[in-house]
Amino acid sequence: MPFKHKLSRRLALARHVIALPLLLVTACIDVVDSPPEFTQLIISPQNLLLEPLETVQFMASGITSAGDTLSIDVAWSASGGDISSDGTFTASAEDGQYLVSATSTKNGKLKDETQVEVRSPLSDLIITPDSSDLAPGETLQFAVYGRRKGDSVAVAVTYTATGGTITAGGEYTAGDTLGRYWVVATEQRPAYHKNNRKPKVDSATVTVNKESSGLVIADLE
Repeated sequence: MPFKHKLSRRLALARHVIALPLLLVTACIDVVDSPPEFTQLIISPQNLLLEPLETVQFMASGITSAGDTLSIDVAWSASGGDISSDGTFTASAEDGQYLVSATSTKNGKLKDETQVEVRSPLSDLIITPDSSDLAPGETLQFAVYGRRKGDSVAVAVTYTATGGTITAGGEYTAGDTLGRYWVVATEQRPAYHKNNRKPKVDSATVTVNKESSGLVIADLE
């Protein structure tokens, strides 16, 4: 009886000794995740307006079959200007329309492109009329255009005014206090512009009289 008892204890101990390495081996096996399966590639930002030689950072994101957005390795190219391997784009020195493209390095069928317009900066900004007389409460419509390479061009601006109120579209309403006031138009520039060029600005004077003289002096330059 003692012999059988000792044998049973030895067999049980042997089973534990054999099981321990198996547990250690199992614990050391890393679970290897399969790489994500991308179904779409997207470039951002999209459809930019840049000035010659201006730089901007493009990013590429991959959309997986599960709908997740993850980083993805791509090869960049551009039809004009220069683009580095990290997506830093330098616009061409010449005005024009250009394409920036990104292609997955692992799946050449996954690609995206965006348009970049290169446009020289304005040489001038003109608000019209540049001087006017208004009665309290009277309204006047202001307009703005720019000059680029000798041509007159449309331009987006932000209006501000004293002595009255002005809408985003440039309609000024004179206040009740008599005096001489200003309407200011400032060129709008997208936030992604990285150069330090200050936006173009022009201003017009508004004189608020008890009775409007009807005088409006346009900019004839």
